[in-house]
Amino acid sequence: MKIVVGIVGLLIFNFHISFALTAFEWVDYKARIFNRINLQTKTFEVKKFDGSWERQFEVKFDQVNLADIPNSCAPLSFERSKRMIFSIPGTGQVYEFDKAKKVLQRMDQTFFRGYNFFALQYVKNDTLFSLGGEGFWRSNNVLSFFDFKYKEWEQIKTFGEAPEGLLSLHAAINPSQTKVIAIEAFHQGEYQVPHLGYYELDLSSRIWEKKGNVDLGALKKLGQSSANFVLRNNLMFFNDLQIGLFVDPEENQIYKYIGPKKQFFLMESVLFERGNQILSKRHDKNSTGDHYKIDSMSVDELRKNSQLVGRFYSKDPMFSNIEYLSIALGLLLFISVWFNYRFSLKKNKMPKYDAINNLPAGGKEFIELFKLNGGDYLVSTDEISILLGCEKKAFDTQRQYRAQFINAMNQYFADHYQIEEAVFRIADEDDKRFVKYGLKKEALD
Repeated sequence: MKIVVGIVGLLIFNFHISFALTAFEWVDYKARIFNRINLQTKTFEVKKFDGSWERQFEVKFDQVNLADIPNSCAPLSFERSKRMIFSIPGTGQVYEFDKAKKVLQRMDQTFFRGYNFFALQYVKNDTLFSLGGEGFWRSNNVLSFFDFKYKEWEQIKTFGEAPEGLLSLHAAINPSQTKVIAIEAFHQGEYQVPHLGYYELDLSSRIWEKKGNVDLGALKKLGQSSANFVLRNNLMFFNDLQIGLFVDPEENQIYKYIGPKKQFFLMESVLFERGNQILSKRHDKNSTGDHYKIDSMSVDELRKNSQLVGRFYSKDPMFSNIEYLSIALGLLLFISVWFNYRFSLKKNKMPKYDAINNLPAGGKEFIELFKLNGGDYLVSTDEISILLGCEKKAFDTQRQYRAQFINAMNQYFADHYQIEEAVFRIADEDDKRFVKYGLKKEALD
C-alpha cells in the first residue's frame, strides 16, 4: 500500500467558480517517480524527481464530473489491487484509476459534503477504511469502510476506551497494519489543555485502549508547536522536523537526533520509509527547477546518533484525585466504625473478673444458683432474702431489700452487657399469689 498525504489546507467548497484542482497526484518513492492524472487535459503523466512532466497516454473519464470536486482539496491516494484509489477529504468521494484500461472512474454515489475532514484513511486487505475526522465544529472516532459493491460508506462498531475524536494529523496505522495509534483531538487549541490522551486501536478485535496522557507543556518546552506527527518504521516524527525529535511508542520514549546529517531533518523535509531505511525528500536549492534531493538513514543509524530526552506519555493513575479523596474518606469512616465496633465488643465482653466486681452484694451467689440448678431455675423470694441476709427482718423490709437488689442486678446487666430486664419475675405455678425470679439465658452466657 502506498499512501500520500499532502499538506491539507482549509477546504473551501465553492461550486460556482471555475474548477481549481488540476490533478490527482501520487508518488512512487521506490522508483522515485511522480505520477499524476491531469484533470484538465485528461492525460496520465510521470516525472522523475529531477525531471519535468512527460505525457504518457490519454485517460478516459467514467462518471467523473469535475464540478463535483471541491475547488481546493488534497486528495488522498492509495494502491488497491494494482489500481490507484483517490479519496476526497470531507466529501466521501472515491475515484479509481485503472492504469491498464486507462480509465478514471468515480466509485461512490455520495451527495453529502462537509464532514470527516482530516480523517485517517488506509487500505487494509484491499478495503478502504476511514477513521475519525472532523466537521461541524467537532471531531469523531467513527470507523467506516467503503463498500465498492454498493458504492457507499458503512460504519463499523469499535469497542473499549476510545478517544472522543481523532484526526490524521496525529494518528497513523503501523506498517504491519495491526493497529492504529492516535493522540486525541481537541479544537480549542491543544495547549489550552494540559495533556491529550494517547490511544491504540487493535484492528483485529477493534478494541481501543488508552495507554496514557501526553504532556503538551513538556512537548512545547522541547520546541514542538503541536502534537502532530507522521509514523515511519514504527517511529513517530513530530511535525517540527528541524528539531529532530522522534518517539518510539513501544518503548514510551522520546529521542532527539544529534548526528552528522544536519540537513536530514528540515522544516520542509518529507519523510517516508523503504525497508529499514528512512528517507528524507527535500527541495534541491542548488537547482533552478522543481528538483528534489533524497537522503537516507537506517533506523539503527538513527537510534545510534540520538539521545534519550524523556518519557512520551504517562500512564493514567488508577484513581483520580477526587476518587483518591473519596477512598481516603471511606477508609477513615470504615476505620472509625471498626474501632467503635471493637470498643463496643470489648466493653460488652469484659473479662468477668473486672465486671464481677461491680455486681451488687449477693449477685455472685444469685448467679451461682442458676449455674448449679440450670438456666430454667426460678428463685423464690425467700431464697433471695437469705442471699441478702435480711431473712430475719420484717416482711416489708425484706421486700425493699429484694426490690433494690433486683433493680441493681438489672442495671448492672444493662450497663455492662446491654441486656434489659435480665432478672425477670414470674408467677409461681403452684400458688399464683407468690412470684419467683429467673435470669435470662444471655445474662448467664
